[in-house]
Amino acid sequence: MKTVAIEHPTYGRLEATWEREGRMIVVRYGHHERKARASNDDKANEFVALDVLRGIVAEELAD
Repeated sequence: MKTVAIEHPTYGRLEATWEREGRMIVVRYGHHERKARASNDDKANEFVALDVLRGIVAEELAD
């Protein structure tokens, strides 16, 4: 399992884990779990995982 993190101006460092499962990557943050299509390149998967984490955080803040 690998980790990605973003720095939020109010909440500080927000960290999620991600792992490859077959043709998908699974990103977990708190009680959230999202899947996205995986690439053969881990750097690309890390970029996608960061994007998924930003989406989860934006959703949480919208509530």
